[in-house]
Amino acid sequence: MNYSISHSDLEDALTLSGEDANTYLMDERRVSKALWSMGLDVTHHFEEHHCIHRNIRNEIYKGVRYEGTERNDSAWLSSGHATKRNSAFANSAQEACMPNVSSTSSEYHLNRS
Repeated sequence: MNYSISHSDLEDALTLSGEDANTYLMDERRVSKALWSMGLDVTHHFEEHHCIHRNIRNEIYKGVRYEGTERNDSAWLSSGHATKRNSAFANSAQEACMPNVSSTSSEYHLNRS
């Protein structure tokens, strides 16, 4: 597990988006959708841990922290919100799959080393 979201950050995000956090948090499906939008891959196993931790604002919070795997789909990676580690891994994996090409005007030439 390499990614976590504090329940306090989830509540703040819902409030900022105009949602009633108390009502929203009663629906497990909607919570999963919100966690997905915040980068937690809910298609894989994730857990709720009741603990003392720091939230995104570096405040100490006693409550639930959702822990799991960060999303690695192209929408998340290109959103600007992915962690540097996840973005770097995705970029290196993409480069490994791409042929060594460079473009000059509208032509593509293989770089031969």
